[in-house]
Amino acid sequence: MNKKSVTLGVALLMSGVAMAQTAVLGHVSDSEGTPIVNAAVRIGTRTVALTDGKGNFSLAKVPAGTKTLTVAYVGMKPRTMEISKNGTMNVVLEWDDSNLNEAIVVAYGTAKKASFTGSAATMSAQKLENRQVSDVSRALNGTVAGVQTTSNNGQPGTSATIRVRGFGSINATMSPLIVLDGVPYDGDISSINPNDIENVSVLKDAASAALYGARGANGVMLITTKKGKSGDAKVQFEGRWGVNSREIPNYDVVRDAKDYVTHLYHSLYNEDIYNNGLSAERAAQRTNPRIQKALGYPVFSTPEGELLFDANGNFNPRATLGYMVRDKQGNPLNLLRPDNWEKEIFRQNTRQEYNLSVSGGNERFNYYWGSGYLNDEGIIDNSGYKRYSTRLNADYLAKSWLKIGANLGYSYAQSAYPEEQTNKEATS
Repeated sequence: MNKKSVTLGVALLMSGVAMAQTAVLGHVSDSEGTPIVNAAVRIGTRTVALTDGKGNFSLAKVPAGTKTLTVAYVGMKPRTMEISKNGTMNVVLEWDDSNLNEAIVVAYGTAKKASFTGSAATMSAQKLENRQVSDVSRALNGTVAGVQTTSNNGQPGTSATIRVRGFGSINATMSPLIVLDGVPYDGDISSINPNDIENVSVLKDAASAALYGARGANGVMLITTKKGKSGDAKVQFEGRWGVNSREIPNYDVVRDAKDYVTHLYHSLYNEDIYNNGLSAERAAQRTNPRIQKALGYPVFSTPEGELLFDANGNFNPRATLGYMVRDKQGNPLNLLRPDNWEKEIFRQNTRQEYNLSVSGGNERFNYYWGSGYLNDEGIIDNSGYKRYSTRLNADYLAKSWLKIGANLGYSYAQSAYPEEQTNKEATS
């Protein structure tokens, strides 16, 4: 009886091992049958194999429960397929030409990526919407190739420093030329509401920026605002609310007054022992009054006639935190206690942003109106940035040869700086 039970248990165990892994063979090609070399075969987010010179791949061990795999290649649309029951797969990938048909803004108008021979990078409105930033300069960080952005400080509303062609001059400016809807823009880029931006194109090479002359020597950043499209009126409202907090924690410091005073005592005590050559008894006698002198006032109060530390360096258990200031008659005036200035300065604050837009039009007339409010409070008390903005774009086709347009924008910004405790205002 026992022998049969053991045999059955081993058989079940071997069966479980056999079902845990499956072999898969496959071939990857394009729509014309050309093999795709070095296509990535993924299970979940992990790449498990690459296709060989003939477009074939082999997976010897596929974990149990895996139902699909994804095949991806640069410039082609990734495809996710169910693993066939017989373990053989034929994957056909299609070329992704959507990026080639994407229009980019250039100095003389617009062009398709497929026909554009210069060096340029673009960022669409959709990418801007996915990044919660107060100004477009911070949205460029990590999204536009070849563009370097540096944030000098964490003050809300402060634009990042933009470099397109690196550092090429000591005295002259190295910032790129900003062109807003075809007009050079000399104002603060943080005054432009990112919600009003349709497209940002960065011209990086000399040929692309040649039409701007010497002003485009450091690159050109073309900002195109939103316009109305034919169709019924479209009303959009967007509200965002969040919390600003310190991302990088502070250094680990002594936060307890008792620990701090104890470390100070041993520091002064060791100084007398090793540097001044005093005896242990003499060093202990000198250290207690030196603590009060080093701190400026007695942080702890002790009963009359008792010291804060005994001869062995032990903290007085009857000491209480705080020092009572008394008048000449002995009446209490004020209790002095240590303050946590970090807690007083740094705090979590809120960020609120609200945008309202109306757009529409027909074959002859289109319009876009947007208005926004931003209140970005900093993590330091009394620091923050407020912005009120509105923009109107309208185009009217009066004749086949005559088009009338208006592009108006207004922005009012108010910055609060903690070091000055005053507000600075800017209007553009």
